[in-house]
Amino acid sequence: MAQNPLLYGYFQAVDQDKSGKISTNELQRALSNGSWRPFNQETCRMMISMFDKDNDGGIGFNEFQSLWAYINDWSNTFRSYDRDNSGSIDKSELKNALTQFDY
Repeated sequence: MAQNPLLYGYFQAVDQDKSGKISTNELQRALSNGSWRPFNQETCRMMISMFDKDNDGGIGFNEFQSLWAYINDWSNTFRSYDRDNSGSIDKSELKNALTQFDY
């Protein structure tokens, strides 16, 4: 995967201990939800586990690039269904999303 200098800067900022790997705690400190509270620890652990292809307990830069793309894809999907830009999906928006997903 080609190295994106801007994304590598983000990676280095999140890798607080400069180990070359992002841990669950580092990821949790870097992420926040819409109310600026940290992500749930278990959610961060799950994301690390999903992208830790070499099973070393953290994600290196290439794995981070994959995580970044995944988060951006879901964020774009969310925004496409949040028609009123409220930051949440209401009942009618959820119904529309589920219909488009053939549920």
